[in-house]
Amino acid sequence: MKKIIALLAVVCMALLLTACGSKQLNIKEADYIGLKNEKDNTSVVT
Repeated sequence: MKKIIALLAVVCMALLLTACGSKQLNIKEADYIGLKNEKDNTSVVT
């Protein structure tokens, strides 16, 4: 029974990662895009 629950948990996590892993940004009217690294507080503006 524990193996079935563990397998079900692994399948659910795989589906969740697949669904959330394919993110797309749809920015139509932006003058610039800024990316900030929170670890060392550096940023890149394009």
